[in-house]
Amino acid sequence: MKTMTACLAAFALGSTLGACSSPSPDAQTIVTTAPATTEETAAAVDTAASTSAVPPALVGRWTLVAIDGAPVAEVGRVPTLEIAADGSAGGVGGVNRFRTQLEAANGRIAVGETAATKMAGPPAAMELEAAFLGRLGSISGFEAVGDTLRLLAGDAEALRFTRSKE
Repeated sequence: MKTMTACLAAFALGSTLGACSSPSPDAQTIVTTAPATTEETAAAVDTAASTSAVPPALVGRWTLVAIDGAPVAEVGRVPTLEIAADGSAGGVGGVNRFRTQLEAANGRIAVGETAATKMAGPPAAMELEAAFLGRLGSISGFEAVGDTLRLLAGDAEALRFTRSKE
C-alpha cells in the first residue's frame, strides 16, 4: 500500500511539473544576416575607437617620476600606472597593486574608486604609496606630450610619469 501511495504521489508531482513547463514552439525560427561590407566594418571600428573611455595618448604603461614636482625617491618598487583604452587602470603603488577606472577627454580626467591589496612594506615605501594613491584620487586634468604624462590637480602638476619602455 505504501508503495502504491508513493507511486501515485510521484505520478501526480510529475504531471503537475509537466503542466507548468513551457510548450515547445510550433515553428522553428531561423535568423540570418548578410555579411558586412568593408565600409560597414570600418565604420564599426571607427565607432568603437571613438567611444573609448580615454584618449589614445594615455593608453600604455607609465612610471612615476615626480609627486607635486618632487622626484620620486627610490624606496621599494617604483610606482606605475597602466591605462587601457576602455579606461581600466592599475599598477603598483610602491608596495601594493591597485585597480581603478578612468574617464578622460579634452584635458579633463575623472578617477573612480581605487581598490588595492593590503600588504605591509618598509615605512618609506608605504609613505610613497600613500602619497601616490592620495594624489591619484585628487586629479582632475591631464597633459600627455610625447613620453611624458602629467596628471593635474586643478592647474598644478600632482603626478608626472614617463612612458615605460617595457
